[in-house]
Amino acid sequence: MQTCVCFAAPAELYGEVVGAAVVPKPGEAPPTLAEVQAGLRTDFSARWRPQLLVLMPAIPKGPTGKPKRIGLAQELQLPRLREKEQPTYTVRHEGGQLRLCDA
Repeated sequence: MQTCVCFAAPAELYGEVVGAAVVPKPGEAPPTLAEVQAGLRTDFSARWRPQLLVLMPAIPKGPTGKPKRIGLAQELQLPRLREKEQPTYTVRHEGGQLRLCDA
């Protein structure tokens, strides 16, 4: 992956879970959620591992130029995760905004 950022994602059971927004390297296959989880240290509790993966063309930046984590799930209009669900979403630029793809 080229870059990534973790953020709070809405979930039914706990209110929020860890999400990972990833920008894949050009020309390489995007990582899977299992690969992202496997790349973390083994002493991380499963509770703190990402429960969803968002593949993006670019990570949005805040006014200071830092990656935007706070409010990212709301900006992308991510649905609330159900228990034991581990989805992967794809995002694209559309009309100057980031939008979830149908697939």
